[in-house]
Amino acid sequence: MTDIIGDTGCPECKKRGGDSTSNHLILFSDGGAYCNRCGYSESSGTYTDLDQYKKVEISAGDAATQVKRLISETTFKAIEDRGISKETCEHFNVRCSLSEADGTTVTSVNFPSSVEGRLQGFKARYPNKRFGKTGITKEGDFFGSMQCPKNGNKLFITEGEYDAMALYQVILSRSKPEWKKQIAVVSLATGSGGASKEMLRNTDLIKGFKEVVLCFDQDEVGRDAVENAIKVLGRDKVKVVKMTEKDACEMVKQGKQQELYISCITEKAVPRPEKIISGNQISMEELLIPLTKGIEIPYPELSAKLGGFRHGEGGGELSVFCAGSGMGKTTLAREIMYHFNKAEKLKLGHIFLEEQFRKTSQSYIALDNNVPLAALRTDPSLVRSSKFKKSHKELISNDRTFFLKHFGSLASDNLIDYLQYMGVVEECDFILLDHISMVISGQDNGKNGERKDLDILMTKLAAFCEDTGVSVIAIVHLRRPQNGSFNDGQQISLAHLRGSASIEQLSHNIIAIEGDQHSDNPNGRTIRVLKNREWGSVGEADALQYNPDTGRLLPVEPVKIGGDY
Repeated sequence: MTDIIGDTGCPECKKRGGDSTSNHLILFSDGGAYCNRCGYSESSGTYTDLDQYKKVEISAGDAATQVKRLISETTFKAIEDRGISKETCEHFNVRCSLSEADGTTVTSVNFPSSVEGRLQGFKARYPNKRFGKTGITKEGDFFGSMQCPKNGNKLFITEGEYDAMALYQVILSRSKPEWKKQIAVVSLATGSGGASKEMLRNTDLIKGFKEVVLCFDQDEVGRDAVENAIKVLGRDKVKVVKMTEKDACEMVKQGKQQELYISCITEKAVPRPEKIISGNQISMEELLIPLTKGIEIPYPELSAKLGGFRHGEGGGELSVFCAGSGMGKTTLAREIMYHFNKAEKLKLGHIFLEEQFRKTSQSYIALDNNVPLAALRTDPSLVRSSKFKKSHKELISNDRTFFLKHFGSLASDNLIDYLQYMGVVEECDFILLDHISMVISGQDNGKNGERKDLDILMTKLAAFCEDTGVSVIAIVHLRRPQNGSFNDGQQISLAHLRGSASIEQLSHNIIAIEGDQHSDNPNGRTIRVLKNREWGSVGEADALQYNPDTGRLLPVEPVKIGGDY
């Protein structure tokens, strides 16, 4: 496949006095050319010096002009080789360019592209699997979303435009006339590789339907796309269609309309939590692959107990940090994220519900320059301008750090949407969530109760980590002890976690910070591992010391790992 990179005048059109705008000959990235008016073509490599033809990004005004011109020069026509009727093309606003030579041969098929329901351009399919565009065709809505109802029982999503048109046509032909406006069929606009990202971009449409029916291609790529889509959609409302041909369009071409209809309406499969395979398919070599080495952190005893912090292939981890009020649970989490940012150069997401994103960003500047965060926020000049600029460039303005611009409570469904976007679209390795209790307080607990809602949230968080490979570090609060306080040296146990047992059950790691603010060393802290799913080693880890002059919470004997800071 090749892409359009420009256009120029068509010699054949000009011979007949046409192509006054000198743009009929479409130039492709492989050096070939094709005229979408007369069908004239030139072989690959003809146009070897293509820089002079390349177009820059067009303005919205120019895009609108291009779209208007394409509409005036195209028509609706049945796509016979695909079994698509003229009426179906009209429904989806799919327009055909016809040969100027005979007025009937289709020289290109143009599919509308929209963003937030507004037509922005058209994507063109030319012979020989070549593709082009008119106007602006940036990543946006599902194909067909402009014609799709915004809510209903079933939303059908196919892998390609032709499949959506074929499926819509089949359902329409077997539906009562009054049901026509309720038929909701769309397709991925960017292909199977971007399935999860497209689901996230179209969350508002998806939420309007009780059930999502995936009608993807019956090949390995299509099956992978289903799994990627499920990572975003979850398994509760998703059904998957099985077909005897490769895709919906092929089913129509083979005359299997009724079989396709039955498969989509009545025989949908529920996606399983994991692919079922025979033990015969598991090789000994696969079992000899060692566990991915975790990332070491500048807290050697904690790092040793957990085997480092893991993410990526094999599933991410949900690590929970807890402590008494003001004892440093967020500070320790910031220190670890700072290490991931500074030394490991990982992609990081930040969801802080009790502080603005500016403060979260400033914390990196403070840590990088050994200045207390409160002091820096009070007087930013404490850090020289050159150092401030350097820290900003390395740790914040680096295309690797992402922040949720939100303050206050947040409903759990919205939280999962934000996590999915950071993890799937922005490809974050770790996301820091501070804190879980604030999420539960952001929704109406009347139906389930706070404890049940927390169970649901923790299940979704754990599933998110397992499905995406993204690791989440979450802050949780403790319930008040019956006697005393966690700020006077009282030891923390799993029973002290505030909320429900789901935090204990579903977290991979649970890490507590203990200390006695009334002792001779009020700034001393101890890390205690309460749960360690992978290795099982729990108990006391590093002894820490908080330095009020620098704002750092580090081991009593600091260790540098992976970078000089």
